Amino acid sequence: MDNLLRQLDAQLALVESDNQKYRSFLERESLVSEEEREAMHMELWAELQGLEQEEARLAQELRDIDHHHARIAAELRAAQAESKELNQQEVQHWIDYAALKMDQLELMDQLSSVENQLAYAQRQLRRLRKTNIFNLTFTILDEGPLGIINNFRLGCLPGIQVGWHEINAAWGQTALLLFSLAKIARLQFQRYQLVPCGNHSYLKSLTGDGVLLLFSDGSHSVFLNNKFDRGMKAFLDCLQQFVEEVEKEEGCFFLPYRIHVKEVTYSKAIFPSGMEK
Repeated sequence: MDNLLRQLDAQLALVESDNQKYRSFLERESLVSEEEREAMHMELWAELQGLEQEEARLAQELRDIDHHHARIAAELRAAQAESKELNQQEVQHWIDYAALKMDQLELMDQLSSVENQLAYAQRQLRRLRKTNIFNLTFTILDEGPLGIINNFRLGCLPGIQVGWHEINAAWGQTALLLFSLAKIARLQFQRYQLVPCGNHSYLKSLTGDGVLLLFSDGSHSVFLNNKFDRGMKAFLDCLQQFVEEVEKEEGCFFLPYRIHVKEVTYSKAIFPSGMEK
C-alpha cells in the first residue's frame, strides 16, 4: 500500500506539473494578439516544414547508409570467404611444399648415389682402359724348358713327362689366344679356319684337307702324315699370317724368331706314350 501511494503521489505530481504548464500556455495565449498568433503559427509551420524536409533528408541518408552497410556487409562476407579460401590454399601450399621438399631430398639422395656410382664406374673404366685383357686372361710363362699358358704345359721332354690332357688344354688356350688376337686385328686367315674348342680345338682347311686337330690321345702314328702334326703346322701358318699383319703397322711389336711354315721340321721329343717323333 505504501508503494502504491508513492506511485500515485508521483503521478499526481506529474499531472499537476502538466496542468501548470497548460495554464501558463493559456495565460500566454490570452495575452498574444491575433497577428502575433498568426505570425507564430506561420513561423511554427515553416519550422515544421523544415523539420519534415530534414526528416526526409535524414531518412534518405539513413536508407543510403543502410544500403551502404548492406553492400559493406556483402563485401565483408565475400572478403571473409576469400580469406578462408586463401587460408585453405596456404595450407595446401605448405602441404605441397613439404611434399616437393621431400621429393627434392629423395632426388638429391638419388643424384648423390648416381654420382657416386658414376664416379666409381669412371674409376673402373679408367682402370680397365689401362688394363690389358689378354694379360689378365692368358698367363704365359717361359720358365724352364717348356712353355706354359694358364698353368698348362705345352709339350713334354724326356725328363719332364706331361699328360696329353694337359697338352690338349694348352693347345686349346693357345688357339683361343690367337683367335682372339686375329679378331681384334680384323684378320681373316687364309687356307685355314681356326676353331678354338677347349681341349678339342681344331682347324678347318679351306683348301679341301678336311679337319686338322690340335689335340691327341697319343694313339696317332708318329711316322705318318697325321692330322695332329698337320694341325700344328697349320696353326704355325695362321700365326705367321697374324705376325705379318701386325708388323705392317709402324712401331708395332716384332717376334724374336721367324716362322718358316714350309720348312718346318720336327726334332726328337719323347711323348707320354713313349713314342719318338
